[in-house]
Amino acid sequence: MGGDFAKIEEREHNHDDITIREGTMTLKTAFILKPLLEKLGASAILVRSKLEPVTKNQAQDFSDPKLFYRTSEIRARANLINQTIKPDFVICLHFNGTASKNRTQDQHFHIILNGTYTKDELAHEDERFEMLQRLLSGTITEELALAREIAASFNQSIKLPAYRYPDSSRASQNLANHPNLWARNLLANRLYQCPVIFMEPYVMNSIPFISRYQKNPEAIYQEYAQAVADGIARHYSSQ
Repeated sequence: MGGDFAKIEEREHNHDDITIREGTMTLKTAFILKPLLEKLGASAILVRSKLEPVTKNQAQDFSDPKLFYRTSEIRARANLINQTIKPDFVICLHFNGTASKNRTQDQHFHIILNGTYTKDELAHEDERFEMLQRLLSGTITEELALAREIAASFNQSIKLPAYRYPDSSRASQNLANHPNLWARNLLANRLYQCPVIFMEPYVMNSIPFISRYQKNPEAIYQEYAQAVADGIARHYSSQ
């Protein structure tokens, strides 16, 4: 969500005289990406156009803020996507970051697609049902093809190292032996009833990112949006 909600989301980093808010950056990137896609002939619809939640609930309605920004907000977006927009695919824009308040040294890039359901997750009836919906819809075929092209575009223009989850992780799995593609069971990529490309580039509390942000944040948004648009164009021009 960004803006005043960034602190509640725990997606705000303060460094010297600057404040970096993920939700604010993703919205600015989306505003650049939208006309790029429309120029290609696509109809691009944003799930939000302001630094506000889609859900009508408020943070104070919940005992745990995570139920507000991770559950209520994502479910509200899912309802909008599935019932009103009904898109061919969804691009979830994110900026990666670590939980540490300290600056990190490195940046990296990966894309998350739906998968890798754990035993505990499959104990829930709703998650089993949603998993079956995705399996039967066959969205993974389109997701993989589109994600490959977006990853290729990123690797060609931005050249961030590939992120790798720990081998011991039970909640993530590499896809198709591609260094940038990983399967995880996230609420958004499980609930949205279409191919979902969940972007995780950069590390917003890393020294290289902060340095670039201080000098020219707009350049980051522009290169991010352009890489996504180029990847989408590459995929659909090959069909």
